[in-house]
Amino acid sequence: MKEAAALRDSSTYRGGHADPALLSRRRSEEWARRSPEEKARHLEAFIAAGQRHNKKNQKTRIESLVAAMLDRMAVDFRQNVQIGRYNVDFMIGSTIIECYGDFWHCNPAPWPAERYNGSLHLTAGQKWARDADRRAWLEQQGYRFAAFWETQIRDAPPEVEQAIRTLLGMGDQDDVSATE
Repeated sequence: MKEAAALRDSSTYRGGHADPALLSRRRSEEWARRSPEEKARHLEAFIAAGQRHNKKNQKTRIESLVAAMLDRMAVDFRQNVQIGRYNVDFMIGSTIIECYGDFWHCNPAPWPAERYNGSLHLTAGQKWARDADRRAWLEQQGYRFAAFWETQIRDAPPEVEQAIRTLLGMGDQDDVSATE
């Protein structure tokens, strides 16, 4: 600890804490000195590190329910696929299916736009805007996009399954489990 403290630039620390304004200015100056190639390499490494950090290793309950639906429909899918800077829940060809958790995506039924989600540090309206921007970017890349809310997946699975069948062009097929 003492060795690290001795190496610190005392002009950037106040009372043992970093001066945020000075650190921000120094980061900006350092960034301005970098070449476009260095900036591109840095951003690429930063995004890759974030993707590794955010890579889900445990599926949510609603993702498991949708995976089971897709398995029953004998659909070949990939789960938790990275596209650019985004991780999508399911990829079927060029179709993306997202499972929006009611809390993490601020389902509009219980979440008014101005309500603040402390875990996200955003209002519901801001989260919706981010989700819309993400969806627009993915669609610009040529993907079809469908999102289902947690309450839909949990409370009305036959309707979600039928919507997925329609989305995938599988037509109106009878649910095999209903006839057994």
